[in-house]
Amino acid sequence: MDDEAARIALRLYEAAISNEGWDDSVRDMARGFGADMALLQVADIDTDRPVSQNVLATHNVGADVIAEYARDHVGQDPWINEVFTRLGPGRVAVLNDYAPVESWARLPRWRHFMNEGFPARHGLGAFFDAGSQDGLTGVVSVFRTGPAGAFAAGAAAALQAMLPHIQRAASVHARLHGPGVVLAHATEAMGQAVAVLGQDGRPHALNAEFACLLREGWFRQDQLGLAPADQAATGRFAALVAGAARLAAASTVARAAGEVVLRHPRYPGLLLARILPQARPRPAALVIIHDPARARPPATATLREAFGLTAAESLLALALLGGETVAEYASRRGVGQPTVRTQLAALFAKTGTSRQAGLVRLMASLSG
Repeated sequence: MDDEAARIALRLYEAAISNEGWDDSVRDMARGFGADMALLQVADIDTDRPVSQNVLATHNVGADVIAEYARDHVGQDPWINEVFTRLGPGRVAVLNDYAPVESWARLPRWRHFMNEGFPARHGLGAFFDAGSQDGLTGVVSVFRTGPAGAFAAGAAAALQAMLPHIQRAASVHARLHGPGVVLAHATEAMGQAVAVLGQDGRPHALNAEFACLLREGWFRQDQLGLAPADQAATGRFAALVAGAARLAAASTVARAAGEVVLRHPRYPGLLLARILPQARPRPAALVIIHDPARARPPATATLREAFGLTAAESLLALALLGGETVAEYASRRGVGQPTVRTQLAALFAKTGTSRQAGLVRLMASLSG
């Protein structure tokens, strides 16, 4: 590696750790290859959503177009996926060797880029494993536009030599500064399912536990974002996510959590979703899932001592924590629903709660 490449690599490493001047370091990298535009992005393999991205454009390309392209680059650009799949990880390609520039125009985003005055584009690119344990993958691309012409001889080899450093720097930056990535992955050791969602419900990051809930049918994901499969909880969940993201964007963030009880459309049991604002590195909603079935429920003696509950009230509290409805509990115990609702009202009064969600959260906090 020559002195200039070593300088660029060192700056990438420094910026990746501190997050100061990261955009400038990517700009330096692009200019080092004589490029007009560069894309450096790390995304979650399970969701194809970016956790860290940087785009430099010096020509007439709108910021909204750049954001759209960067957001969907890994997961929804079939031409790029085809090239990188054929190429294999860790190998730099001259993108024009895989398809003529004219054929790029079949993709809407490239039509935006190839607008007036910039009909030609020359690209080099590679994708890389940004951390198999974290489930992250990365893409780096540099482009020359219009009259700039093709890259100089040896540019692909130079990018190939730089690729290991770009990969490490981008991986470090994503782990340290990606939205919720560190928190999401750290909670896996505790068995907590965690997601970071935007105001519109679109996932920024999911840890492995949350991805498992998605596969099991507790949640659904479509073009409108991520939502509970429990239709009765969908509205409240969406409102809490949007509200938490708005609070995160405000200058003063309220740290109070909202919560909603989730039921599976086909199986017994419940989950408790706690939703909090997350201000950094960008405003979002942090969703933490508690599964009462995984915890040891509090002893009835503990509930009687803590809240002065009767034996019947303690049994009802534990049943609700375990996912039973009032009707199911009444049927199993052979008592009338009015009696159970009277016991529930006493539970609310003694525990200082007013909704079943709050009661379940309180009971869950006492679980072992």
